[in-house]
Amino acid sequence: MELMVKLGSFIAWALIALGGLRTAMGFYVAFAFTAEQNTAAAKRYLARASSGEAINDGMIMLVVGVALGLLTKIAKNKAE
Repeated sequence: MELMVKLGSFIAWALIALGGLRTAMGFYVAFAFTAEQNTAAAKRYLARASSGEAINDGMIMLVVGVALGLLTKIAKNKAE
């Protein structure tokens, strides 16, 4: 049980970090490039059709990471 809690906690932190990074990169591409360059930069750097899709993906990863973190905290408290 302890291994699963630690693994879940690690995955939650990874999702939060990667989601935050993806969201930040999406905002950077959205504001740093012009409208014509935005789609090309999003395809090149974010592997998405637009920066908005990357921001959405990042926010979903953040929410899933927080939810998984809460579930691991509950599981950790139940194990004690």
